[in-house]
Formats: sequence, structure tokens, C-alpha cells
Amino acid sequence: MKKLSCHFIPLLFLLCACQTGNEYKSGKSYEILSKDTYDKLQLVYNSIGDFELGTAIVADSLYGLINVEGKEVLPCIFDTIFSLKDNYRIVRSCDKNYGVVNIDGKQCISCVYENFKPYGYGYFPFKRNNKWGFLEENGEIRIQFKYDDVEIINDSIFMCKVDDKYGLLRYDETPIFEVIYDAIIYKLLGKESSPSFLYLNEKLAIANSKNKLITDFEYDANNVGGLRYIALPQLEKYLELKKNGDKYGLIDYETGKVIIPFKYESLGNISDSLLYAEMNGKYGYINLDNKMIIPFKFEDAENFSEGLARVGIHKGYYNSIVGRLPYNEYGFINKRGDFIIKPTFANPILNSLSKSSEFHEELAAMGIRDKNNMLAQKFGYIDKTGKWVIKPAFDEAGGFIHGVALVKKNKKYGYINKKRELIVDFLYDDFVARYNNDSIIVLEKDGIEYKFNLDGTPLLEK
Repeated sequence: MKKLSCHFIPLLFLLCACQTGNEYKSGKSYEILSKDTYDKLQLVYNSIGDFELGTAIVADSLYGLINVEGKEVLPCIFDTIFSLKDNYRIVRSCDKNYGVVNIDGKQCISCVYENFKPYGYGYFPFKRNNKWGFLEENGEIRIQFKYDDVEIINDSIFMCKVDDKYGLLRYDETPIFEVIYDAIIYKLLGKESSPSFLYLNEKLAIANSKNKLITDFEYDANNVGGLRYIALPQLEKYLELKKNGDKYGLIDYETGKVIIPFKYESLGNISDSLLYAEMNGKYGYINLDNKMIIPFKFEDAENFSEGLARVGIHKGYYNSIVGRLPYNEYGFINKRGDFIIKPTFANPILNSLSKSSEFHEELAAMGIRDKNNMLAQKFGYIDKTGKWVIKPAFDEAGGFIHGVALVKKNKKYGYINKKRELIVDFLYDDFVARYNNDSIIVLEKDGIEYKFNLDGTPLLEK
């Protein structure tokens, strides 16, 4: 018997790979099916969906699946078939029960379940007899149907609810957090190094990244929710918490150590180890040793940005229809507390695009009064000397990111650059938030999103 040549073996494997790949194609049905097959199936089915890894949803009066050869691999007996995810599809029978078929259209979990939740890591959460449990990919029960609610967290743990109490369990059902809490927010900051919040009897405690409880239930539990798993932006290594009704402080969320004591009415963000604090209605700045760096003498304060912070001082009183109201004027201080930009600017609270009025790329959005108003009505941009670089002509003005800024005029949004040029005209009803690394502008008109490059030219998507 002759041996296969060394040149023939790779070719053989290549042919096998191509054949396997053809079985699991994705794309438009008329591109994947042969013309004759597609034309014939058009007469059989009311609709033929796109292929997802080798199968496509078809319908007459009900739904089924075909393969890339046009053969029906799942009969049209289902009320609903969902899109493919992780090589599986959820299906619903005509009696409104749910099951699962695999990538080839073979039913692996029977349609006997009342409801389902997003699955992953080989676990399928289903509801049976009004209780939740987990199935394996072959339909075997992994966790009994005994929970009022469940949620997959990752490949190791899940959240559960029993009699209005929540817990966090491993898949062998040993507890990380016992099922005794009114609510749990697991890994608050969305990373493995994040803390978790545990709620009990309207109080809050913190567990560190190792799931160890590091505080007592002593913090105010605002907005206690149900079964929740949320992710928030990173907050350095400290958490701002509220205690005793109206006092704020900071703790280290790994050790539970109190960094800033709970005696302030409000606290700002940490910037170069400084943060503003409010005490007895006055604002000043403290460091992370709780030492006062700038005295509590301001009527309002914001975070430091690019070495400066906006503060407000009492200027006088304004006669309004509701009586005599105090008003402030605003300027910018350095980290010694000296005014670098004198407090001559009106309150910019009406500028929702840049309420903090921080400096971004050497410019800050500030405003002027219009007629006899107490608050700023028109907004533009000043530099770090307080000089108007872009005169106040906008109803609202956002901070600069990558040389461009969002502005609003006559209830419409557009974009300007630092040369005072309008690069995207005021034609848009809404905007999509941009982030510091974002190099694309997204605006919305009549419910449709439009994308632009940073020079204002339309982005032509492929």
C-alpha cells in the first residue's frame, strides 16, 4: 500500500476544513443557498432568514430551521425561534414553553419550561413550576428548580433570590454571600478588584474584592433595588458613602479604613490628592489626610481640572417673583486658593452640557447674563487668563475633547472647533455622549444617528 505524499496530506486537511467551514456559513440566504434551492424554498416558506453558522430560520405559519443545503433540520412547529448565541438557540413551542436547540438544529432541551434568562458558561437558567434553576447543555438538571430568581454572574458564581432575600452562590451552591440580604450589588465597579454592596434592614455594608465583609451595616442605603449586577466607572480606590442621614465621607474599599471622616455635606472628586468638601454650607478643599488646604469660604466649588477649580462667592441679592434671592459670581483658583481668574462670571447652572465648568484642553465653558437675569444665559469659552476665546453665543456649551466641542443653539446641536469654526451645523435634535478617547462625533436627527470625523466631515461607514 502506497503512503500518502507529504504534499497531499496538507491538501487533504485543507479540503476537509473547507467542507466543515461550508457547513457553518453565515450570511444572506440567497448568497449561501444555490439559486435553484433558494428559488424552490421561496415557494415553500413565507420567509427565509439569514444564516447563522450553518442554519437559518424559516417560516410558513410557524418557524423551523434549514441548513446550507436547504434541508429542514428543525420542523416548522415552533411559535418563536431566537437568534443563535454561543452555538444554541432558544425556541418556544405553541403552548408558550421554552427549550433549546443546538447549532445543528437538534433539540437538546425540551420545550417544557415557563421562562428563560440569558445563558452562558454552559449554564441555562430556566423556570419550571414557578421556580428557577439551571440546566446543562444536554438538558440535565445542574441546579434544582427552587429559586425565586437567578442571574448568571460569571463561570463560577450566580445570584439568587429566595423569599425576597438575595445571596451569591457558587454553582455547587456553596455560598459566597448567604441568602439573607435585601439586595446585592456585586463588583460595583465592574472589575475583579471592585467591592460589592450588601443591603440589610435599610443599611449598607461593603465587601472587598476578596468578597470579605470589611464594614458593618452602618451606611445609608439609598435606592435599594432588586437583583442587580451593575458596572460603574472606576473611582480610584476610594468609595464615597453617606452616613447618619446627611454626612459624607470616603473609605478605602479594600480595607474598610475611613479615609475622610463622615462630617461633610458633600464631597468632590479626587484631583491631584485634593477634593472639595462642604461643611456648614461653605466650601473648601481638603487632602486625603483630611487636612484643610483651602479654607471653607466659598458659596460653591467644583473639582480641580488642569490646575484650576471654579468657585463661587456671594455677590449680592436678586429681586425675583419669588422674593429676594442671593446670587454668586464665579472665578477660578489655583491649588493655593489664589484667584487666577477673578470671580466676575455668572452662575452657569443652565449649561447642562458642562455643569462643572472645568477646564478641558486649556478652555472652560462659561457664560454671561442676558438682560436682567441672575443666571448665565449665553455661553462661550475662556482661556486660563479669563479672556474670551470663543464669545458667548450658545445656549449651552460642552467641554472640548480632541479639539472639538458640542454646542447648542435654538434647541439644536452642532460642533465647533478651537478656531471658532462651526464644523457640524445646528441641525440635530440630540447627541451621543463622547468619551476622552472618542474620535467620532455622533448626533441624532429624527431618530437617526449621524457620525462625523473630528474635522466635521461625514463618516462613511463600510
